[in-house]
Amino acid sequence: MRILAMVAVALAMSSGPTFAQDIAAADASAQECQPCRGIEALALQLPYARSGAEKTERAENTVGPALICDSPQQLNRFVDLINTGREALDAIRVVNEEAENPTACGNALAAFEIGKTVAEVKMLGQLFSIVEVKVTALNDGSEWTQVQPTTQYSIRQIPVETL
Repeated sequence: MRILAMVAVALAMSSGPTFAQDIAAADASAQECQPCRGIEALALQLPYARSGAEKTERAENTVGPALICDSPQQLNRFVDLINTGREALDAIRVVNEEAENPTACGNALAAFEIGKTVAEVKMLGQLFSIVEVKVTALNDGSEWTQVQPTTQYSIRQIPVETL
């Protein structure tokens, strides 16, 4: 997919009251941030997963930057590479080379519906969920394009609960 070209991992994803407001906020975020490098930026910007029963009760609509891959196995491989010391962009490149598909995994500014959690993984000592997502629109840096809903996978940090 041409639209999964590298886009800045900007600000954390938000779930606003309306789709139009979410798109405006995502556009503003993309304008303010140049492409961020490294897993530190990636880990801090990924959205968090809902806990408990909320995970399965309803889908969550989200607009913003995300690491999106064609399969959960590709995200597992990405996490393995990060945990062995690879930089985020290099890990994405390796996953894409192994998949023999230059767009199997990549950062995208997208509108999508978050579905079920398919796995939980530890990346650099923090817990993340690999979730199914249905991508419905993508931004190429200048405009939004609706796409045929496509099921893919993303990774979301699970927030640490404080006592």
